[in-house]
Amino acid sequence: MEKIAEQKPTLLLDDIFSELDHEHREVVMKAAGDQQTIITTADPHFVEGLKKVEKIELKG
Repeated sequence: MEKIAEQKPTLLLDDIFSELDHEHREVVMKAAGDQQTIITTADPHFVEGLKKVEKIELKG
C-alpha cells in the first residue's frame, strides 16, 4: 500500500493484543514502527511504556 499511495497507511489494530503473548505483541509493535497506528484494547495497562500516546477512554 505504501508504494501505491506513496505514503504509509494508518494501521487499525482492533483488540488483537488480547490474543497474543508478550513476545508476539512486541513483534506487532515493531512492525507498526513510526507510522500512525490506532489501537483498541480492553487492557488499561497496555499504553504504559509507549511513546507518543493519545489515550481515549470510553466509559459506560
